[in-house]
Amino acid sequence: MMLLANTLFEVVQSSFLPAKTFRLLAIDKAKDLAAIISTDMSSRYERPRTVSLTKLSKAQIAGDVLLVADAASSDRPCDEDLTEQEIGNRDNRHDCISRLVENESFIWDYAGPGNTKGVSQCANEGGVSRTTIYFWLTNYYRNGQTRNALLSGYSRCGGP
Repeated sequence: MMLLANTLFEVVQSSFLPAKTFRLLAIDKAKDLAAIISTDMSSRYERPRTVSLTKLSKAQIAGDVLLVADAASSDRPCDEDLTEQEIGNRDNRHDCISRLVENESFIWDYAGPGNTKGVSQCANEGGVSRTTIYFWLTNYYRNGQTRNALLSGYSRCGGP
């Protein structure tokens, strides 16, 4: 099966990636790059990284990279199951980062080295810290690049 943007894959064995589950965020065939992010929740903030699309494809053909079912999207509630406060919080977060994530070149800037353009401006406009913006971006990319990816994860925290 072909690698497509926004799919999950598990690295079983690889010389260029750790054995983890990743989400494929974007593909640039012209530059032979794939932007990926680990779905490992042990790190609260994680920036995407780029890998060679050719290496990733060859690893998949060799059986070292396996596509996996996307549980994150099925774990997220439907809008009908959300409170007004949850919807409001989610929409405020999305409004705050939408200028970044809707720009197709942003993922490549974000996955690359150096500063991320626009994060400070989004933080100032949203009245939040840059750390909060990075946290929201991590959740957005890890959890399927949808509005509901920005819902609070209280159901996964182990509390009552």
